[in-house]
Amino acid sequence: MGRYYGVRAVMRKGRKIGDIERLDWMRCNPRGQPYIKEDEALIGIISNALWLTAPDLTSAYEYEAFRKAYAQGHFVAIILYKIKKSDLDSCPDEGRVDVDEFKNSPELYKEFLGIRR
Repeated sequence: MGRYYGVRAVMRKGRKIGDIERLDWMRCNPRGQPYIKEDEALIGIISNALWLTAPDLTSAYEYEAFRKAYAQGHFVAIILYKIKKSDLDSCPDEGRVDVDEFKNSPELYKEFLGIRR
């Protein structure tokens, strides 16, 4: 089992780089994982349309495991964030976060429900 962080803190401190389906392929390695700098981590905000979690997807193994689970339909969205490793200490795991908490932000809410534009 991998490492998890706080959804809200990652969204606040990290930089959104896209979702697992719509990435700039010029900024990805041959296996499709986004490049990150040595001092950064890749965190995914994972949604099953009911709740969100934020696993660390920095390792190729974790990234691929979640990508496969998404492809099999276990999740409706994986939004990717880059965050400085030094900021991760202030992003403790908060467990599951209810998707409905983001209803006030229609664009983000749609993303977390897997609704594509």
